Amino acid sequence: MKLSHIFSLVVGAAILASTSPANALNFNFTISSGSKTASGTIYGLSDNATSSASQVIVTSTNSTALQTPYWLGVNFLGLSQNTAYTRENSFTVAGGVITNAHFLVYSNDSTARLLMLNPANSSSYNGFNFFGNCGAADCVSSGFSGFTGVTYSAASAAVPLEIPGGATIPSLGGLFALGVMRKARKSVASKTHLANPVTATVS
Repeated sequence: MKLSHIFSLVVGAAILASTSPANALNFNFTISSGSKTASGTIYGLSDNATSSASQVIVTSTNSTALQTPYWLGVNFLGLSQNTAYTRENSFTVAGGVITNAHFLVYSNDSTARLLMLNPANSSSYNGFNFFGNCGAADCVSSGFSGFTGVTYSAASAAVPLEIPGGATIPSLGGLFALGVMRKARKSVASKTHLANPVTATVS
């Protein structure tokens, strides 16, 4: 295989990876209630669009009762929803900045887990920002403060969208290019071996 052909394939794989539309934006968020705070990350949003998150996870809080694996590190979108409340998962991003959010997960657990970021489709909770359990005094809430009651910031630049197996689109492009190069090396080595056979001297 000619070097120019190899180069073309490698460049093609790189372009395919870099132009993939599968890039997503992640954002950090913080709810504050006096001295109490809860922070987390929103994953998988599209820029200059209104889209749904792929995961929303609370990662830390100084609320003692909520500092357990039952509350932290959980993807709220993976919880079963209490059907008495409409699940909401809508975030508007413009120029890499979240400009609006409507999120509500009210889990159908024995101890209900709630995360609300300015919901809009629940008459009881519209504009409410909350993390915790309704019946627990130790929760974090900025009340009916609407969108401005939560602080949002970019967690990173555009990142590759995950696919099953933990790989990413760019990494697949890289693996393809690596495979092409390895195949080319083997081909060159084989031709070299045939053109210059090893001769053994028997004494």
